[in-house]
Amino acid sequence: MSKLLQNALYIPENDLYLISTHVHDYREHVFKDFLTLAVDGGLDYCRRVGDLFKLDEAGRYIECCLQDDMPFEYIADKLLWGSSGVDGKSPMVFRPIKEWAHKPDGERHLRNILLNCPKINLYHKKVVEYWLARLEEEKIQVQQPLNSQSL
Repeated sequence: MSKLLQNALYIPENDLYLISTHVHDYREHVFKDFLTLAVDGGLDYCRRVGDLFKLDEAGRYIECCLQDDMPFEYIADKLLWGSSGVDGKSPMVFRPIKEWAHKPDGERHLRNILLNCPKINLYHKKVVEYWLARLEEEKIQVQQPLNSQSL
């Protein structure tokens, strides 16, 4: 039986991720037109509540639920990481690890995750290491054409 890795929804019009991290962690969003959408269940179960049919039909949310039997590359593109800013006092913001990796100081940020989060779960660790390796590959690919031009 597959294991739930992430229980989340993405709301593009608000650039918002609704994520439920533990059982009975009910997170709700009310749209401007008063339609609602909620996620619940943490990593125990995926529960969706609200005006699902209307919102899905209009493409107003994207399912971001991940399970361990999905292809790793898909998980690596979609797995979320939360940050409450450098000072730790800002509201928690969830973004895909892939997005954190491609920020200007992404490599430093990912290395800090590995250094400062000793209890990081296995999948988050694997995905952070995956993106660090991809960033390293990108650096090498950029340097190779420069080195060949100097010959």
